[in-house]
Amino acid sequence: MANYTVEISSKWTIEKTFAFMSDMQNFISWDPGIKNVKLLAGPDKGLGCKYHLVIGGVFRDINLEYEIIEYRDPHIVTFHARNSIFTSLDTIKIAQSTNKGESSISYNAILEFNGLWRLFNPLLNPLFKRIVNRATVGLRQEVQGNAT
Repeated sequence: MANYTVEISSKWTIEKTFAFMSDMQNFISWDPGIKNVKLLAGPDKGLGCKYHLVIGGVFRDINLEYEIIEYRDPHIVTFHARNSIFTSLDTIKIAQSTNKGESSISYNAILEFNGLWRLFNPLLNPLFKRIVNRATVGLRQEVQGNAT
C-alpha cells in the first residue's frame, strides 16, 4: 500500500477551492499523469458522482472509475476507485486559512494493489511517490496563482 499526504495553501477562498477540488474533471489541469477525465453519472457535484479517468501507466494506460463517497461542502470530498488491479482512495480536506480569503488543502491519497497483485505493494510506494510529487507541483501552481 502507498499512502501520501500533502498540504498546500490556496490563494482562493474556501468555497472556490472546494468547488475546484471536488470536481474531478479539473484534475486534468494540474495532474500530468491524467490523460482523460469524463463525468459518467450523477450530478456535476456531490455524492454519487462517477468519473472515468485514464491515467498514464508504466506499461499501459490505467482506466479507473471513481465515485464520490463522501461530500461535505465546503470541507471534505472523498473519491474511491477499484478495478481488478488497484484500489484508490483520495480524501481532500479544505480549511479556512489564517490569511483572509485564502484556504488550505490537505490531500491524502492511498493506492494499493488488489488480489495477487498485493505481493507487489512494497514496490508501489516509491513509484507512487514520484507520480504524486509531479501532481503536487501542478496543483500548487494551479491554486497559488493561476486563474481557473
